[in-house]
Amino acid sequence: MKSLPALNYEIIEFSEHASLRCVWIPGWGGSSWSLRPIVETLGFGVHWLFDHHHVQQIGRNRQLSIEDMAQSIAETVPEESSPCHLIGISMGGLIAQVLAHSYSEFILSLHLCCTTRGGSGGHRPINEKAANRWWEPVQKGSDSIRRVLEICVAPEYRSSPEFEEYLKHSKSSPKPVTGSTLQMQWNAMENFSSLPLLQSISVVSHLYEGKDDVVVAPGEGAQLAQHLKPASRHILPGGHLFMLEKPVEFRQVFLTNLLNASS
Repeated sequence: MKSLPALNYEIIEFSEHASLRCVWIPGWGGSSWSLRPIVETLGFGVHWLFDHHHVQQIGRNRQLSIEDMAQSIAETVPEESSPCHLIGISMGGLIAQVLAHSYSEFILSLHLCCTTRGGSGGHRPINEKAANRWWEPVQKGSDSIRRVLEICVAPEYRSSPEFEEYLKHSKSSPKPVTGSTLQMQWNAMENFSSLPLLQSISVVSHLYEGKDDVVVAPGEGAQLAQHLKPASRHILPGGHLFMLEKPVEFRQVFLTNLLNASS
């Protein structure tokens, strides 16, 4: 693979448990900007929040695989963040699985949030309703960001002031994701399977899922657990973005797992 441009990332630091170093990989269409409200609710640790490559950075005729995305993160992760706790959200979880398999030397523990095994061989890891909702043609005057995010949260959260704040934050992103970048990422997910890797991952792993997640297809979490054999599996209240919806509940189990892996 020809060398890729270095990835962008931002750092959020807290004085509490400052020795906990965490690297975050966002999901499909996500960025360090979209991760920021999630990480800010934690209040502990030092966090490196990564962006994905945009098509504008790599050229329109180039496609990236999940493995390419993992390699670009491994090459960009700063020395001061290692060893780290690695967190992958949704599509970011696929990238994190590759990193845990191929670059385990800089990972203390692996945390997979609302993720899947990938879509290689015609496997459908995303619910059809969610996929159709995301890819339906954009109508003039419609709110495309609301359309994408609404299905990622539980119904009661959609009418909350907190959801409106997250929407406002998302719309103010300095680097909005283009349709061509979304298509590139979608193609990467469809052509990837983590099944050949999972049983070889030796990093201490934890799974986190939303009880009301209607994005990930039923059974994906159970299949991951069966093949990965994680140290723990947590079914938390909320939808696909449960860590945004229920930050207190997520913080409690996440911090416990981090401290156990660091001891």
